Amino acid sequence: MDKINLFFSEEFEPWFNLAVEDWIFTEMDPSVPTLFLWRNRDTVVIGRYQNPWTECRIGEMEKDRVYLARRQTGGGAVYHDLNNTNFTFLAGLDVYDPSVGFGMISRALGRFGVEAQVSGRNDMIVEGEGGPRKFSGSAFRKLNDRAFHHGTLLINSDLTRLNNYLTPHPGKLEAKGVKSVRSRVINLAELNREITHDRLCAEIRREFEETFRCAAEPTLITRELMEGKKGFAPLYEKLKSPEWLYGRTPPFTHRLEGRIDLGQMEILLDVREGIIQRGTVYTDSLYSDLIGELESLFAGLPYGRDSLLGGIEGLFPRFPDQKGLLQNLSEFIIGEME
Repeated sequence: MDKINLFFSEEFEPWFNLAVEDWIFTEMDPSVPTLFLWRNRDTVVIGRYQNPWTECRIGEMEKDRVYLARRQTGGGAVYHDLNNTNFTFLAGLDVYDPSVGFGMISRALGRFGVEAQVSGRNDMIVEGEGGPRKFSGSAFRKLNDRAFHHGTLLINSDLTRLNNYLTPHPGKLEAKGVKSVRSRVINLAELNREITHDRLCAEIRREFEETFRCAAEPTLITRELMEGKKGFAPLYEKLKSPEWLYGRTPPFTHRLEGRIDLGQMEILLDVREGIIQRGTVYTDSLYSDLIGELESLFAGLPYGRDSLLGGIEGLFPRFPDQKGLLQNLSEFIIGEME
C-alpha cells in the first residue's frame, strides 16, 4: 500500500465527530485505507433506526447535560464519555472487511495482555470467571465502492452513568423500534491499568500501519480545519437537528398512568416522527371540559416533557379555578417522563 490516512479528533462534541466521520466517508479516496480515532463528551448515541425514548432516560440526560446523538449506522444504544475510545476503519470494498478492523483492535489489545474475542453480535468480549464480558460494540455501513466499520472501546467509563442513562423505565413505552440488547460490560482498565486512551490509540495506530505496511502522517481534526471543508457544514447541521435526532423515531405509544388530584388518569400519547398524533385520556375525573381540552392540546405537540408542560401551562388562563389541578398534572408528567 502506497498511502494510508490517519485522523485524530481534538473535539469532543458527538455531532461534530459523527459529521467528520460521514464527511471522511463521503469524500475519501476509496483506494486509501483510513483510520479515524475520536472521543465524545458524555453522550448517548443511538442507532439509526432506534427510538430515543425507549433506549434512554431523556429527562435524566437533559438534567445532567448529556448529549443525545443518532448515528448513520444501525445497532444499539451506547454511552460515550472521555474514557471511551471510538474507532472508525474506512476503505474501498476491495480492501474492506470487518475482520481487518477487529484484527487490528485485537492485536493492539494483545500488547496489553488482553485476549479479545469477537462475539456473534459483532461485539468484542473477554472471557472471565463469570462468563463473557463486553467492552466493545460495532456497526457497519456500505456505500457504492466503500464501507466502514466503527466501534466503541470502554477503557475506564463510568459504568454507573452508563446503566443510568441506558436503562429506560420498564413498561411505559410500547414501540415498534429496535430495542438494544443489554449486555454485561467491562472496562479494559479493569484488565490492565496501563490501558489509557492515548496508549491504546498508539497501539491501534501501530497495528494499522503494520497491517498495510505503510507509515501514516496523522491529521488532527479541529473545528477550524473542518470549517473550510466543502460539504461539512450541512452534514453537521443535519446530525445535530431535532429532525434527525427525534424525527426518525419509529411510531410508539407512551402510557402515563396514576392517581392524581384530577382523578385516576391513563394518558396514551401516540407519537410519530417525534410529534404527538393523538392524546387519549381515560379518567374518572369530573372535570370533563378540562379533560377535553387536554386531549385537543396534546395532538400536534412535539413529544417531550418540556413541550407537554408548556402546553399545560397555556391552559392556566382558561381554567383559573383548576390551576392547582393543572399544576398537579404537570408534576405527574415530570415524574412519569424523567
